[in-house]
Amino acid sequence: MLLLLIVLCILIVALGFFYFTLLFTLFYDAPYIRTPARDIPLIFKAAGIRPGEVFYELGSGDGRIVRTAAAQGARAFGVEKSLPLIWWSRFITYIARSARIYPRRGDTKVSHYSLPSYIQRNILDVDLSNADVIFCYLLPGIMPRLKEKFERELKSGTRVITYAFSVPGWTPIARLKPTPRKVIHVYVRQ
Repeated sequence: MLLLLIVLCILIVALGFFYFTLLFTLFYDAPYIRTPARDIPLIFKAAGIRPGEVFYELGSGDGRIVRTAAAQGARAFGVEKSLPLIWWSRFITYIARSARIYPRRGDTKVSHYSLPSYIQRNILDVDLSNADVIFCYLLPGIMPRLKEKFERELKSGTRVITYAFSVPGWTPIARLKPTPRKVIHVYVRQ
């Protein structure tokens, strides 16, 4: 009984710490807001990810999109400032790896073997020069700074997918509307 009480107390403290730190993400440029699961297939259709491509999600949150990109054979990186979300993403990736949802060496459908990686850093401090595809669901306040970063670092042909908010001054090659209130913007860096 005492052991159960101790485990329960540890669990409550851990969950309290997790949610308390998530509260502070409200003060970041990208608070933790999950991309709706129903829209993820449309996002990946727009991204057109091919096995072996380098995929970044800026503000990766719980890592669902990064894990999906890795499961499609991309070299996937999630960039997240919140340490508890990084820990959570790595834990869920470990569980998913145990369930064998990622491509394996020798898989005839996928020639590249990769597990997602998570980088705990500010999204403006990560080098994106090797990216083939970038996805972000961020607030409009950070988009002008990201535009400058994209124009400095991205190679020609890099696909940038944004959910809900656009890159100011860029013209998307496509706009997809999964719901009347949300828009997926698809850009290709020239």
